[in-house]
Amino acid sequence: MRRLLIPVISGILITIASVAPAMAAKPDHSRPGVAPPTDILGVCDFAITLTSTADKSILSVWEYEDGSVRILNRGYANGTATNTEDGTTYTHGGGFRVNIVVHPDGSVDIDASGNLFAWYFAGDPVVGLSDGVFAVSGRGSESYAADGSLISASFYGGNAVDLCAALAPDA
Repeated sequence: MRRLLIPVISGILITIASVAPAMAAKPDHSRPGVAPPTDILGVCDFAITLTSTADKSILSVWEYEDGSVRILNRGYANGTATNTEDGTTYTHGGGFRVNIVVHPDGSVDIDASGNLFAWYFAGDPVVGLSDGVFAVSGRGSESYAADGSLISASFYGGNAVDLCAALAPDA
């Protein structure tokens, strides 16, 4: 899910930066802990802040001979989405599994399942969701070019709560 959370991307990027020089054939395992808050602007008519209140996940990182890196994060986490204007909240938690492959050219493929937050901007190439912020329970995949641009995204086999609607004032 684009810029997924609970607590995947920010924790993974920090972990990759810190363990990349030391990675070998065997995976490096860690517990990433609670991710820092993430502010989402320009998707809904109001800002949303995503916070992780609990994280019981395991992060594993492998480096392969071809230069690709596989990152697997799985476990249980709780997250809260908050409308920053009026304080309305939505709590979303449960198990999740996110598999990320960073290819030698810098492109990235992501497969995810479980309970996650996802958000997409108008014009993003996504199937199964639209632009907006979502609490998803299901399966999804994304592909990014080496420059970080979203090539494709899919959400299937589950349900999604539109948080722009659920957290809207007077909702």
